[in-house]
Formats: sequence, C-alpha cells, structure tokens
Amino acid sequence: MDGLEEKVKHMAEYLDAEAIASALKIPVETVQDILDGKALVQEVASSPQSPPVVQISSARVAYRQRVIAVWRAKGGVGATSVALGLAWLLKDLMRVLLVDCSFEAGVSDISFVLNLPEYPHIKAFDYGGIAGAVINVEPTLDVLQAPRNRSEIDELPRDVFARAVNSARASYDVIICDLPNMEGLPVQGVLENANTLLLVTGGEDGEKSRMLARLAGVDLNGKEVFLLCNRNSEGGGPIAEVLPFREFAVSADPELARGLRRGQVFPANGLFMRALMEVRNAMYESSAARKGGILRRLFGRG
Repeated sequence: MDGLEEKVKHMAEYLDAEAIASALKIPVETVQDILDGKALVQEVASSPQSPPVVQISSARVAYRQRVIAVWRAKGGVGATSVALGLAWLLKDLMRVLLVDCSFEAGVSDISFVLNLPEYPHIKAFDYGGIAGAVINVEPTLDVLQAPRNRSEIDELPRDVFARAVNSARASYDVIICDLPNMEGLPVQGVLENANTLLLVTGGEDGEKSRMLARLAGVDLNGKEVFLLCNRNSEGGGPIAEVLPFREFAVSADPELARGLRRGQVFPANGLFMRALMEVRNAMYESSAARKGGILRRLFGRG
C-alpha cells in the first residue's frame, strides 16, 4: 500500500516507532523495518466486492491479512469454540477481531464465555463505525458481538456483517467470523469477503456431504480452505476427496466443555488448543516457507 510507507515516514518526524505502530495497528518491528527501508508493503487484489488484501513482508515480520470464516453444517460441533480458541491463539501475535454472526436471541456462547456487556454490538456499526461497535477484551483482541434482543436482530440490515468486516480490514491483522449453521445473504456476504474458510464438522460423512452441497454456492477462487473434524474422526470423507485442502482432527476434550460451561477460556495445553495450534501454524506456514523461517519467528516453533 503506497500510502502506508509515506504515512509511517511522515509520522516518524514527531512520533516514535511504538506510537506509530499503535496508531496504525501494525507491528512495531514492521514500522522500524519500513523506516530502515527493509520492508515491502503491497496490496493484492481480492474479490470485486472486497478491498485489497494487505501483505507486509520484512526481515522479521511477514503475514497475509486474513479474513477467516468459521462455518459448520450442523450445530453442536464446536465451531464457536474453534473461532474463539483461534482468536485466543492469535491475539499474542497480531491484532485480532472476533465477529459473532449469531442470529439467535439471547446471550451467545462468545458473549457468555467472555462475560461481555449487552452493549455495544453490531447495530452500533451503522452510526459509530467499527470503533464504536467493538468491545476490547484483551490489548490486541476486540469482539464485535451480535444483538441479544429479537427485535434488534430482526432490524439488522442483511449486509451489515459484510460491511463491518470490510471496514475492519483497515484496523486488524486477522478477522475471525463465527458463522451460524445457516445459508442466505448475511452468511453469503461474509463468505464472499473471506479469504480463508475453516470448516468445522463432527466427522460424520453425511454432515460433510451437507457442507459440500453448501460450498457449491461459494466462490472458492482465491480462498484457502481447511477442515477441522471436532470430536473423534476417521479423517478423509467426501469433502476431502473433492476439494484440495488440509484436514485436521481433535479428540473430544471433556475439560474444554466443563470450562466453557463455567465461562472459562481454554487452557493452552489442552487437547483442543493443541489441535488449533496445528491449524494456526498451517494457515501461516505458506508465507513462512517463502520468507525462510518466519513461522519460527512468529510462533517460536518450526
């Protein structure tokens, strides 16, 4: 992005690297490398409806801005836990927005586990922008939650989630969208703007077949697709035979379920989070391979 380098250099006349990084929502190492002439900042075209994806490469930092849609073809397979767990893993490495795309009345699982107040939520986006609609949970983790009241849910414009995700791209390194078990315009708009799909199943062939039918209506051009079989899974199945993506599995983790019922966030050393670490590493390893060891520098492992 041509303007970013110029903006960083101009801001450096009166701000230090940490202040610039905080204002522009980019790593401080990237700011320093831009000032030293060691970073390459590019815009890569996405879909016609979406803004370009920002790619920043330097000696120390390399990432592809990701909009990750977590989707399922059946309720109760742990997709929300996957979205929240992935956000929890990435928040120590980059600036994360977790978007709760729930259309059900009442307190969502994300709002319950994180003990969020009822307001603000996504309805505030149309009059306060993304900054006025999110709730800061951790220094580098914000949540855009759904309304809890049925009347407020019914009043939401069907494209509000897609517009909010587009707007948020200017402020976050990764946006994780927890999609409901449904199809239609609200979900389709988010899918069109995503460049990464994380499909969550319980490992049943029939369930995977339903997901395959849903994917027939999604333009997968330019998207990376991953499958996570949550529960005990045999692996493979009809989706993996048709689509070229990587498949991961996680065994049932009773400690996870008990913790979520108590409103507790996941232990880092549990079965569930260890499986999500593999998914996270796979999502970022392609750019790491091109940059020679970036994955180890980002995550502290090869």
